[in-house]
Amino acid sequence: MNSRRDTSMETTVNHLVVRAEHAVAAYRNGGSLDELAWRLEDVIQALSKVDFAKAQKLITQSWGDIEIINATALHRNTPYDRQEIEELIEEYFSILTA
Repeated sequence: MNSRRDTSMETTVNHLVVRAEHAVAAYRNGGSLDELAWRLEDVIQALSKVDFAKAQKLITQSWGDIEIINATALHRNTPYDRQEIEELIEEYFSILTA
């Protein structure tokens, strides 16, 4: 029974990795940072149903920073550091796929 649950969780996480990859691809192809933040948050919410600890780690170690940068850029109507976002995206995936 536990093996079946582990397989189901792995399938869910793999599906969420694909969703996150699509969000990043859309961002890199001209999509907005706001849309990226929203779509990555959606992945975290789905992940929290199967691996709450990993979801919390994503929030505190990468996505939260993306959201802060996004909110600041929107509020101040200023540009943001795209390289910093790319580094946070890498961190997001290293946590998600761990």
